[in-house]
Amino acid sequence: MMDEPGRRRDSLYETDFFRWTQEQAERLRRAGAERVNAPLDWENLAEEIESLGRRDRREATSLLSLILIHLVKLAHSPRSEPRRGWIKELRAFRKRLDRVLRDSPSLAARVPDFVSEERGRVTELTEGLFLEQGEPVDEGRIAAYLDALPMDAIRDEAFIPDPPEPLP
Repeated sequence: MMDEPGRRRDSLYETDFFRWTQEQAERLRRAGAERVNAPLDWENLAEEIESLGRRDRREATSLLSLILIHLVKLAHSPRSEPRRGWIKELRAFRKRLDRVLRDSPSLAARVPDFVSEERGRVTELTEGLFLEQGEPVDEGRIAAYLDALPMDAIRDEAFIPDPPEPLP
């Protein structure tokens, strides 16, 4: 896209929305501090643009949590009936996450950090879910599973955990 004849506009907006929001917020703050002569609310504009990037970050983190919860359920729940539904949901969450990361690829490098941040919450939620359903919960088993889960398995469409051995 062209701004002026012969000048190409920065396409970061189209290629990495999250990084664009962070850069634009910083530029707005710098312009406001330099007292650029324009009647704009520089600080609030910067804050709003930054919040757009935080929205993508929150969505990526939320989807990662849902993916992890489904991976844990598939790997640890002896229930067979909801398994197909969990797999279908897992695939849908992965596709949504891929769209977010395609729009904001700089977030992809932060996936391990997001997984680390969500680990405790995912462990607590899935243990609670298993207890509610009357399934056995081995303290530390879910946390150990998440610690050992390869990062690439989280987004790998082909990776579906094998079910645990059925209960006697």
